[in-house]
Amino acid sequence: MNRYQKATISRKLNKRFSGVKIKWHGDDPTLVLPDDLENKQKEIIKFTELLGNSFGNIFEFYPERAIRS
Repeated sequence: MNRYQKATISRKLNKRFSGVKIKWHGDDPTLVLPDDLENKQKEIIKFTELLGNSFGNIFEFYPERAIRS
């Protein structure tokens, strides 16, 4: 995945869900959700997966491994 694709996914995600960010580790994304959007976690994950699929990538997120601070 190139920088343009990563930036586009990040921008569209933040536009739809203000405050949501993606931390990239190579091509592996980690979603960072603000506390007030935690109740929309499933919707955010689905939207992000669709964005990744639009660029031919498959993202898998594991909410049960979420780190809360």
